[in-house]
Amino acid sequence: MRRSVVFGALLLGACQTVPVTQHGNVLAAGPDAVKDCKSAGIVFGQSDKGGVWIKYGINEAKIEAMEQAEQIQATHVTWQDFQSNNGWTSVKGEAWRCKGLD
Repeated sequence: MRRSVVFGALLLGACQTVPVTQHGNVLAAGPDAVKDCKSAGIVFGQSDKGGVWIKYGINEAKIEAMEQAEQIQATHVTWQDFQSNNGWTSVKGEAWRCKGLD
């Protein structure tokens, strides 16, 4: 039993994920980075992963939202809201067009 617990902990530790900060031509940004940019609208993303898989769910949802941002020719996204439960994760962000990058 103890070996199973230790192995499970090692397995979960090996499954870490890196947060999405760029997808295609769209960058995730903070409010200061977009202060001279024009809003291109609100974007949303969803994933069917939540609960213990929330990190993966957030990344999948962010990628979907960034793909929407790219379709409307945005260069940046600022994240506004994250929601999750055991079966899904969603994100909401504002897409921006920044000068010199469009």
